[in-house]
Amino acid sequence: MNKLIFRKFSHDIVTFFLVSSLSVTFIVWIIQAVNFLDLVSDDGHSLKVYFYYVGLNLPKIFSKTVIFFYFISIFYVINKYITSNEIIVFWNNGIKKIYFINFVLKFSIFFLILQLVLNSYIVPKSQHLGRIFIKESNIDFLPKLISEKKFINVVKNLTIFVEEYKKDGNLKKIYINEIIDENKSKIIVSESGKIIKVDNKFILRLFNGGITNINKDNTFTLNFSETDYDLSNFSTKSVTRSKIQELNSIVLFNCLKKNIKL
Repeated sequence: MNKLIFRKFSHDIVTFFLVSSLSVTFIVWIIQAVNFLDLVSDDGHSLKVYFYYVGLNLPKIFSKTVIFFYFISIFYVINKYITSNEIIVFWNNGIKKIYFINFVLKFSIFFLILQLVLNSYIVPKSQHLGRIFIKESNIDFLPKLISEKKFINVVKNLTIFVEEYKKDGNLKKIYINEIIDENKSKIIVSESGKIIKVDNKFILRLFNGGITNINKDNTFTLNFSETDYDLSNFSTKSVTRSKIQELNSIVLFNCLKKNIKL
């Protein structure tokens, strides 16, 4: 009989915990998803990359609600039992208060272990996967971000200006400024061009223009009638390096161990 009573008590706590924590988690997740729209609008990633990255943030949000909503669940269920006089069932069946408290403490350990697993392994793993996915993804939304008479710099070390952008994808009066390193840069000016996709990579095909290579010592210009400018060689401006909280705890402990030895 005591097992049935504690099973009912556990079921009520878990039910309220799941409903409350998951509800808040999804609300926060939706708000964060809106904030992450700049991955598409500013950084040029596809919607597939966006939804994949946003989805991997669910464990992080949920991990922050575990302990908080567990204690709320404990308080709510016990208060409900007291209000409805269900708590008397425990005492009438010979369950001592110390046994009741021990059960709550043991039950709390489970949620503590759950949060430790989330924060030490699952959350860092999911966040790291998100960074890797962004790092290895193409700038698939770049063609849709190009606008007429507007400097576009969604790609690192690359600025594009287009005088005219027609609906069929043809471009007129194109200016490209590529920064190669601190001492080298490249400027490309073209009368016309078109963005094409080859092997899932975007290429800017340019017609009738010139390429000016600038370095610390000299400058030289090369004219062309047609050339392909590979946009896939450029990386996103999004942060692709994992943060400390996104690293596996084992990696952090090993790093600390090495530093202590030094």
